[in-house]
Amino acid sequence: MTGNCRLLASRPYREEMRVQIRLLRARRLAWKLAIPAASLALVGPLAVAGQASASHTAVTTSHSQVTVKKIKPAKFNMLDCNGYSSKYKSANQGMRRLCTDPHSYYDGHQTRFLDNNKYVGHDEPSVKFISSQAGSGNTMNYGMQLPVDPSKAPTASGSVTKYGELSVAPWFGLPLCDPQSYPQNACTQDSDTNTGLNKSASDAGSAFMELQFYPPGFAPFTDSLSCSETQWCAAITIDSLECTFNFATCNNNCIEPVNFAYLQTDGIPAGSPAPQDPSLSTFTGNAQTLKMSPGDVLKVSITDPIGGLTTTVQDLTTKQTGTMQASATNHFADTFGIQSPGDCSGQTFTWHAEYSSAKKQNQVPWAALEGGVLMQQEIGHFESCGSVTHKEGFSATYSSGTYSDPRVFQTCSGGSEGSGKTGEGPCSATTGVCQHAMTQGTKGPKACPSNNAGSGRLCGRSDAFCFPKGHRTVMLSGVPTTDN
Repeated sequence: MTGNCRLLASRPYREEMRVQIRLLRARRLAWKLAIPAASLALVGPLAVAGQASASHTAVTTSHSQVTVKKIKPAKFNMLDCNGYSSKYKSANQGMRRLCTDPHSYYDGHQTRFLDNNKYVGHDEPSVKFISSQAGSGNTMNYGMQLPVDPSKAPTASGSVTKYGELSVAPWFGLPLCDPQSYPQNACTQDSDTNTGLNKSASDAGSAFMELQFYPPGFAPFTDSLSCSETQWCAAITIDSLECTFNFATCNNNCIEPVNFAYLQTDGIPAGSPAPQDPSLSTFTGNAQTLKMSPGDVLKVSITDPIGGLTTTVQDLTTKQTGTMQASATNHFADTFGIQSPGDCSGQTFTWHAEYSSAKKQNQVPWAALEGGVLMQQEIGHFESCGSVTHKEGFSATYSSGTYSDPRVFQTCSGGSEGSGKTGEGPCSATTGVCQHAMTQGTKGPKACPSNNAGSGRLCGRSDAFCFPKGHRTVMLSGVPTTDN
């Protein structure tokens, strides 16, 4: 039985990046992109109607008048993007591969970030757009063309791959204002008076928006990486960090809350985007969720009008448009992780860009990557397998229904692991200790140096989530449903 795994822990940054770039070049599956900067011409221009480029128009900065609603957390939620909350259960375990990677400090030095004693870093090679012109930090257009997968089926050896095996979510990023996020300070929307690069106690509270695109072939999205077996979709995610300056205090119940919403043809979220109370349809989507086909040419826009940060994708091939405004009206929300440490409650919130310009220093102070105006390839989260073992399963309960997928496994054997070799797992649910746990040594992989979860050196995790080859049947509120 062949299969594949969505890796939730990365291998070394530089080597993984080199491997993935070679694969992208070799298979000519590169994400075609018109980046608005002459210095980035190596990526290549994309000829679309109304050539996509960075816009430099300042936007109005006043908030619209909406009713603010308090939100209490559901048992299954997205209050910790990585899924390691000490209090709540994750409504979408697969999202951890798409979280913003924080850095941390220890003894005055920048180091890796641990979420409830688990390392959550991953590979994020990016291209950053830099400009001092007003508006370049909150209003931009891009052109892109979705890649087409090979006609042959993927192989366990990697001789044939789908795009989703190389990059699970290419995305465009932007810093947003969030007074409830690290380092817990006020933030003036669309303003270069905010600071981020200083990494000082006076930096503005910042969140990071990613407009993510999900390749086809590995559905359903709730615990995998695709919305469809044949089509692409896109979503806006907004990650915050519930820590004080220099990570002196972090709320382990909700360290990295994330808002999530697909772009919709009618602009109405399929389900609640708020970290506290996502619904089943938040991740399964509905008939209005924008779907795009391989090869389609797109115009991608990010703007910041009065009503809230707005992301729009115009499919120039099919003439369809999907949009999503990150507003209180659409039930986007902030999280009071420091102010309300007991339950991580929140309130509906209208999000806005943090900066006026895309200057180098205008970035998110807690992000491991230089979180400014950028595009990125999310790599290092996938490996092909000869077989998958150690069944784990995944289930979640929402106010609107339930989701269950029994065909989820922990361990990858063969394929990317090597002939006759077995990957990490199974893992103990009580101790977190994984069999065959490995980390990077100076001469290649070596055994994990600790089995103590409190040491911060417990590197092992299973290869999960792993899935067998072919279509899967999941249960949606007790109804058998096959991915499409």
